[in-house]
Amino acid sequence: MKRSIDVLIVIEDDRLAININQSFHQFAPTVKLERALNFNHALKIVKTSSVRLFVLGPLCHLDADSGVHMLTAASPETLVQIIPSAFLEKAPPNEILMKWFQVLCSTFFEKETRNTKEVMIQQKKALASMKEAVFNCDKYLNVTYINRAAEDLIGLDMEKALGMSLTSVMTFSFDGDDKEPELSLELLSHDGLVNVVHLDSTLHCQKGKKKRVFNSINLLFDDNGKVDSAVIITRKSDNQYSDLYHQANYDWLTDLPNRALLGERLSRAIKLAMRHHYQVALMFVDLDNFKLVNDSLGHDAGDQLLKSVSKRLIGCIRASDTVSRVGGDEFAILLADIVDFGDCERVAKKILSAFELPHQIGQKAYVIGLSIGISVCPLDATCNTSMYKHADEAMYKAKKNGRNTFEVYCPTMPDTS
Repeated sequence: MKRSIDVLIVIEDDRLAININQSFHQFAPTVKLERALNFNHALKIVKTSSVRLFVLGPLCHLDADSGVHMLTAASPETLVQIIPSAFLEKAPPNEILMKWFQVLCSTFFEKETRNTKEVMIQQKKALASMKEAVFNCDKYLNVTYINRAAEDLIGLDMEKALGMSLTSVMTFSFDGDDKEPELSLELLSHDGLVNVVHLDSTLHCQKGKKKRVFNSINLLFDDNGKVDSAVIITRKSDNQYSDLYHQANYDWLTDLPNRALLGERLSRAIKLAMRHHYQVALMFVDLDNFKLVNDSLGHDAGDQLLKSVSKRLIGCIRASDTVSRVGGDEFAILLADIVDFGDCERVAKKILSAFELPHQIGQKAYVIGLSIGISVCPLDATCNTSMYKHADEAMYKAKKNGRNTFEVYCPTMPDTS
């Protein structure tokens, strides 16, 4: 696909080219201008790019008619203009030339420039009138724009907020956790998705105030596909939004985070681990012979057992870790930041020891075993998909090795998919 250039100009004089470029961007900031050092260089650009207007300077040592013929042959859709040599015979030539160039481009792009300005004005009006708070920041998380609703929400006007770090204007804690995470555009992205939504979060405003908010974080990318900036749309969370978020991200029976919420937390944990050079562990936990409970005691008893299992798993981990129900009798545990592999083994052994005690199901006490599979980032995986797959394969190996034990993923394990 050819790249697009609005104006390509051939100017040999460096000082003149700089003056034209500065003047040009004052009256046509949205139009793409590119300079070629000589005619041959310009011809190569025209052949590989889509050029709308070509301006040939008289300083190029080339017959004008021949130059125009070669350019139109290479790019028939390009309009070619030649700078009159008479403009350079008067003093000062720079000023005269720039005025001619400005008139030419203003005429050529007048409609486009006018339409662009009108669109920008309408966009600003629309953003200013939104009830939701809108924050725009660059790739370094410096604030570049906030609307009126954002000013009211954080207690700062735009003049004071511009240029400030987003984390100094407001900070977030996710999923009901009061601990404020390290914030960056990299962490706001989720496995390459353009849009990330964090409904259940807390906005820490000026003067220590906290507000429950709904956030839609939209990442913007440059021409190379790298994150360039972000637009964050924030609104105060009401009961309806909180209920919808809870239904979408938490298990209905155990009230544990579901697979979707686990995925978001795992993605953030992996990125932090890769940045700070520590490890993240994902454990898949499957109840051994759970079907027998449902068949012999009934589904109500099975549900009670799942609730009891959930509480016991939570009791075996830190507050910063996550227990998630990812299937009928399958759970996942995210150990967000561990120093070494030994931490995984200690947690796994602690869980197996805790499940030696019976669960009280109605009037009966029931002991159930667990099979645990472990994947560790970055030892065997560096993304969500690979960690899910490896933890699952290790869990099935634990089942084959007699159940009620744990296994750590090894590359030589057979694929169970």
